[in-house]
Amino acid sequence: MLYIPTNRIPRTLLLKSTGDLFVALLSACLAFVALAPDAQGMIGATLPRYPTWGLAGSVFIFASSIVFAMASMGLYDPDLRVGPTSIFARTILSFVMTAALMAGLTAAFPDLSSEVLSVCFACAFVVLLASKVLERAYSGRTSMRRVLVLGAAEKATLVNRLRRRGDRRGIVVIGFVDLLDRPRCITGSKIIEVKTPLPVFVEQNRIDELVLAFDDRRGNSSIPAQEILQCKANGVSVIDVCTFYERQIGKVHLGSTSTDSVALSDVYSGPLQRSARKRLLDVVLTSVVLFVAWPAMVAIAVAILIESRGKGPVLYAQERMGKNGRPFKLLKFRSMHVDAEGDGVARWAEIEDERITRVGALMRKTRLDELPQLWNVLKGEMSLVGPRPERPEMVRELAQSIPNYPLRLLVKPGLTGWAQVRYPYGASVKDAEEKLSYDLYYIKHYSVGFDLAAILQTPQVMLWRKGAR
Repeated sequence: MLYIPTNRIPRTLLLKSTGDLFVALLSACLAFVALAPDAQGMIGATLPRYPTWGLAGSVFIFASSIVFAMASMGLYDPDLRVGPTSIFARTILSFVMTAALMAGLTAAFPDLSSEVLSVCFACAFVVLLASKVLERAYSGRTSMRRVLVLGAAEKATLVNRLRRRGDRRGIVVIGFVDLLDRPRCITGSKIIEVKTPLPVFVEQNRIDELVLAFDDRRGNSSIPAQEILQCKANGVSVIDVCTFYERQIGKVHLGSTSTDSVALSDVYSGPLQRSARKRLLDVVLTSVVLFVAWPAMVAIAVAILIESRGKGPVLYAQERMGKNGRPFKLLKFRSMHVDAEGDGVARWAEIEDERITRVGALMRKTRLDELPQLWNVLKGEMSLVGPRPERPEMVRELAQSIPNYPLRLLVKPGLTGWAQVRYPYGASVKDAEEKLSYDLYYIKHYSVGFDLAAILQTPQVMLWRKGAR
């Protein structure tokens, strides 16, 4: 059974994107070798005329573009629930996006054969589309980890809440073992009576993982500690229920999260090295995005000026709370009327909000109003990925209603974030609490790979207008 033990990069994203990258690279290489006259001579002859990456660089750009475009279409989203028609449409759009990029590449380097590129596209499209169809046909038939939950009280309900197919990916819950941990919250056929020693039961029922869901370990003599250790020694995975919940659903359970649990997490291991890598990623990717997006930013600025007839600013600066509670001025394209908050009272954005202009409504649906925040990233006030920055008055209000809300200020706020790609736009205290569970998961499990995973999934939020207001 294939299992990648990481909760930092979604396994679905990692496995599917790597497989698709390999398929695209193989298709491109086969097309070059099959169609290019004297392929080896062609590569050798073109290297002096191209930049040093030559044809190999073209192949890699082609394959990487396909993977990025498919990620933008949400095809690597583990919670994607659409029919075959939508899968086909998203695959088509992915190749359209890639074709636009490659058209620019062939214009810049005319020696690249359009015939070869056409065959690259045809091969990659057929194979990748077939893989999506097979994936849907055989999803759920692959090896699943068999899970036994030890406990049937309140903490065990965390496992019982995993009802969606995406939340139960990769596992099948065999049942719950009642350890007399009262009050019992799991009842009926889900309760399993273990009449043999636990290691024997685990072996007989081919259990791969034990989930410890004890409400109170102290004074509970029914907890078979020695038998659990024996199961672990026999190669069975043993995991705490809160960690299990985080791994499956990609967020923390706020009821079991404390300041200590975040402070002791990986976010503080090697902070200087981690900070340097994150800052380098921010500067490099932000510079690339600014280079690509500046024509769109100019067009947006002109549209705002035309709609407002030259009255009012193009950019809107608003005080937000940054890392460790330090305030900074966040930049956005102005999407509301100039006097939208003339009374000085901060409000949540609403559906069909009358304060929003027509150009602003379009920008908000595609999140293009956030583009000026790239400057905040370059200045170091923000990062590309992190919890979204909130206004100070909102932070104070939410901190009174939601325990541990200030923990999100442990890291720099982000232009995008794990909460943004996993949960729709929030406009209430309940939404803020739900998004906090994703933000704290990001803080606990931060890595550069996690940042890249969030960035790859951000375009689908923009293109498919997930949660925009």
